Amino acid sequence: MVWMSISANGVSKPRFVQPGAKISSEYYIQKILKPFLKDDYCRLYPNDDAVFHQDSAPLHASRVIQKFLTDQQVQFLSPQQWMSNSPDAEPCDYFL
Repeated sequence: MVWMSISANGVSKPRFVQPGAKISSEYYIQKILKPFLKDDYCRLYPNDDAVFHQDSAPLHASRVIQKFLTDQQVQFLSPQQWMSNSPDAEPCDYFL
């Protein structure tokens, strides 16, 4: 499995999930979100003018992930703001 971010300003580095890894909130924070925020977020959004949007995976809606993003002062769409499950609503899933 691979995680990536795309935006009008460019793309993030791909983050590969180790085969057989259990993707818990802690794994997602440590192996995906922290490296993304450290390495890519500032490069892609030097003015901190982004709104982070995740797909509707249950892990993305967890309270732990929502709190982490809030604590990091990342502006993001909450699960209540996400569009319904539609191929047009998640262009990242179909772009690559």
